[in-house]
Amino acid sequence: MKKVILLICAIFVLDMLTKVLTTVFVGYGERITVIPNYFDITYLRNPGAAFSLFANTSSQWLTTKALAVVSVGVMVFIAYLIITEIRRSKSAKGLGLLVYAYVLIFAGAAGNLVDRVFRGEVVDFILVHYKDIYYYPAFNVSDSAVTIGIIMLAGYIIKDTFAKKGK
Repeated sequence: MKKVILLICAIFVLDMLTKVLTTVFVGYGERITVIPNYFDITYLRNPGAAFSLFANTSSQWLTTKALAVVSVGVMVFIAYLIITEIRRSKSAKGLGLLVYAYVLIFAGAAGNLVDRVFRGEVVDFILVHYKDIYYYPAFNVSDSAVTIGIIMLAGYIIKDTFAKKGK
């Protein structure tokens, strides 16, 4: 359990640190080129959900509160899944892929929840693009953690489904 808590804290601290550094050293809307035509650091604020969903709703206050409540609900559920999986796999050596997937999702949700509660919006700063032709929505460390966790969870489910079909 210590390893899980340390990993959650490490991801959370990395997310908070990168957001603070961005807000201090990068002007709002400014872009700093890291890899020309492909990768920039920027400073944007996202009042909506992932990829700016719900960002332009008429009641931003209500959207922020609703997203915070949903985040807390997801975190409680993921915490339950983490504890259940750790208890279930106590006999196994080390933590399984499923626990790491849950940890990434939990830590990412926590990072964006703190932003949402204290700023009313989420700081995004990673901008991936192809020249000036295509721009992926700006994101942050928490978004990355959630996305990687969901991909790992999907991989686990697919692997588990095929393993059960093979029996």
